[in-house]
This record gives sequence, structure tokens and C-alpha cells, in this order.
Amino acid sequence: AISCGFDFRGCIEAMNTTVSAALANMVRRFFMFRNKSLLEDQPFWKPLLEAKDLKEFISHMHNVTGHKSEEEYYDEHSADLQKPTAPVMFINAYDDPVFHGSFTFQHEKFAEVNPNAVFVQVNKGGHMTFYTGIAHLWAVEVGMQFLMAHHEEWLLQQAQKSQEGSEGGPKA
Repeated sequence: AISCGFDFRGCIEAMNTTVSAALANMVRRFFMFRNKSLLEDQPFWKPLLEAKDLKEFISHMHNVTGHKSEEEYYDEHSADLQKPTAPVMFINAYDDPVFHGSFTFQHEKFAEVNPNAVFVQVNKGGHMTFYTGIAHLWAVEVGMQFLMAHHEEWLLQQAQKSQEGSEGGPKA
């Protein structure tokens, strides 16, 4: 998970107002205007179009997605820290304008109690911009190393189980 937030509502509410307005405009461009012929006659079109920021936009979004309420929308789009059992690495920059570093306490606490989790936080990096060169994301490389290490460990465990099973039943 790179630059992710678990408390979706908290992240939206704490988001920089300029970033929030820019993201609302981006959603309008990529979602609404591309689907204008399907959506413009819907009752939610005008409130979404006039939303000043992402928080206001999302307050109307549940009408589009079929959620019963704004709360249900936020709940569905926030992660449950109890569910992940597979290896997971959280990479976040403290200066991330979307999921600010102040929300990473959730990642840290999860990594502390989950042996398959690692939490990495850097001071600078923005939102998913962990570059070490032109178009080279160091976060992808580190993430792949993490996953490969877990995969190798899993393969060793499977080989041990297979070997124990092939040695026959209990010895007398």
C-alpha cells in the first residue's frame, strides 16, 4: 500500500483546501464529464458539479454509488485493519497532501502487532512520488523486495511441510 489512508473521512477532513478543491475538479473531469450523457439528467448532477471541494463532493457521492448514506460510503471506502493477513508494507510520506503523515499512526499500530506488516515513513515524497530517477519509483522496488522475501519464506515453509509429510508416519 503506497500513500494509503485507513480513516478515509479523517483524511478528507484534514486535507489541504487547495488540494481538496483540485481533487474535486479532477474527479469532475475524469468521471463526470466523461459520463455526462449518462449522468447530467440525474438529480445528483448539479450538487456534484457545484461542490467546492472533495468533502462536499463526497457528501453527495453516496447518491451515485447506491450507498444509503454518506456514512455508509465512508465506511465502505475505509480499510479495516483487522482483515489483512497477507504480507503488507505501508509506505507513506509525511508531506503527503492526500493522506498526511499525521494519519499514519494507524499503519504504525497495525505493523506493531502484525508480524507480516512493515511500516515505512519518509519525510518527503508527496503522494506516491517516491522517485530516484526518471520514472523509477524506489517504493515499487522496496515493495517487491519485501514481497519476494515473504514469498521465499513461504516456499521454505512449504518445502519443510512436504518433507515432513514424505518421511512417513511417526517413527517407533
